[in-house]
Amino acid sequence: MACKVTISLLVLLSAGQAFNLRPPGVSPNKPGIPSICLRPTWSSHIPRSASSTSLLPFDGFQPPLKDPVAAYESAVKQGEKKANEPAPIIFLLGIQAGLQVGIGAAMAVTTMAGVPGIQAKDPGLAKLIYGFCGLPCGLLMTATMGTMLFTGNTAVVSVALMEKKIKLQQLVKTWVWSYLGNMVGAGFLAALCTYAGVFSSSAAAIASVAASKTAMPFGVAVARGILCNWLVTTAVWIAQAAADLVSKATAIVLIITIFASLGFEHSVANMFVGPFGALNGGPSFLHFFLRNLIPVTIGNIIAGVVMVAFANYLSFGSGGKRWRSGSKD
Repeated sequence: MACKVTISLLVLLSAGQAFNLRPPGVSPNKPGIPSICLRPTWSSHIPRSASSTSLLPFDGFQPPLKDPVAAYESAVKQGEKKANEPAPIIFLLGIQAGLQVGIGAAMAVTTMAGVPGIQAKDPGLAKLIYGFCGLPCGLLMTATMGTMLFTGNTAVVSVALMEKKIKLQQLVKTWVWSYLGNMVGAGFLAALCTYAGVFSSSAAAIASVAASKTAMPFGVAVARGILCNWLVTTAVWIAQAAADLVSKATAIVLIITIFASLGFEHSVANMFVGPFGALNGGPSFLHFFLRNLIPVTIGNIIAGVVMVAFANYLSFGSGGKRWRSGSKD
């Protein structure tokens, strides 16, 4: 019920943002227009000659979501900005992102462990609850607070390199320090939660999840890492193109729920699960790192670089200019 209510609120808030409902007394930028009106955001993309001025007499507003080309340009700028940060700042922002995603992963596993009856009677609903509770909130925190998430950097920093806005050593610096920061943040959270006994009732469940993640074949872990970060970087890409919190939250919640519910593998979320499991009777962190984090990280990189950054570079960036200039359509 809580999931349905939350999704309904997101939909209603998105609709209100899309039509730009105004309270009484707030007039638009043109005189003679009623103070309460419906203004579809897509009107800004309709040529003035093709739209009805009597129905769409509005100019100069910011749509809640940029068009794909503008979103691509924004991602390039964001990647360039991240790559130009000094290593200590990247590391500190990475620690914060590790904490944020880690607490989301902890919430997801704890919620799943708390509904054994639903798991037995309706496993599909249990997976949906697992996907919805925790991980979307963790990623929303990283997207709105400007922290450094390694998995997101595989896309936005990579596309800045493809557009020759940064150098290769800047990409490597951003990846390495954000990855280390994420690991420190998530690991610290695992130790802190263990000491505080926050998840004592579900510690065995988290340790069991950690053990199951190390049992996957290497290739399967890579494949699940690819599927995961294709969705995560897509969510990050859309979120950075959104102008308001509701639009960002809608994109992140819906997309991240898919990856978490389907059991895909996210390296930063696993940076919490592995250490917490090791501290609570699960496999050692070294074993977890070798058997899970390495293949999952490889898969996450492939998805961010190839399936999102390179694909958008060809579709909307300079990589596809030759194709577009040669088109006769």
